[in-house]
Amino acid sequence: MDPILGISCSEKDVSRCIHAGHLCIQESAMDRPTMSEVVSMLSHETMQLRAPKQPAFNLLRGKGQADLSNDKAENCTRNELTISAMEG
Repeated sequence: MDPILGISCSEKDVSRCIHAGHLCIQESAMDRPTMSEVVSMLSHETMQLRAPKQPAFNLLRGKGQADLSNDKAENCTRNELTISAMEG
């Protein structure tokens, strides 16, 4: 975690936000939380967050490659759009 962030928030809070973000980019829209669920996740520290499944996009690298500029690196994305209806 960037030390600058430690001034205004805890590592636990940052980790929780990242976890919620991972849930929001699940491949299947059915696996993504609603906005009200995201608000609950971020508001209630004791709420257990489910484990994320497959994200909607991946960045794949060959084994042992640390640099994306390497010719053997593969960029893989899904170019699909999911539209979610507003609740309430």
